[in-house]
Amino acid sequence: MITLIVELSCDHDGCDLAYAPAVDELTDISATRKGATEAGWIHRDGKDYCPGHNPDAALIAVVKGLVAKGRNDSEIAVGLEWPRWKVQQFRAKHGIKAGVTPGRPARRRTQPRQEVSVS
Repeated sequence: MITLIVELSCDHDGCDLAYAPAVDELTDISATRKGATEAGWIHRDGKDYCPGHNPDAALIAVVKGLVAKGRNDSEIAVGLEWPRWKVQQFRAKHGIKAGVTPGRPARRRTQPRQEVSVS
């Protein structure tokens, strides 16, 4: 029996870091890729990069910071000179939640609610 063991290592110059797959990922390429992606690894142009050498790391930090400040996708898009859909795709790809969810803002009530009793 021939068994394929999947190894994933960082392709950045001088980096010798390798992804440590879970037991169920050792012999399955797609499972290894999925686990590595969840761990912050990125696959770009046929090469794999560890979280420390992710080419998008600086941009991820910028978008996370703007989201934390409550910026919506349109505002982020203007700042990055991107279309809004690209910001949405970037957030989805990197698991970044929206700073402002779509919909109407909640209104604050000016008067307390009247209690109604049912007999």
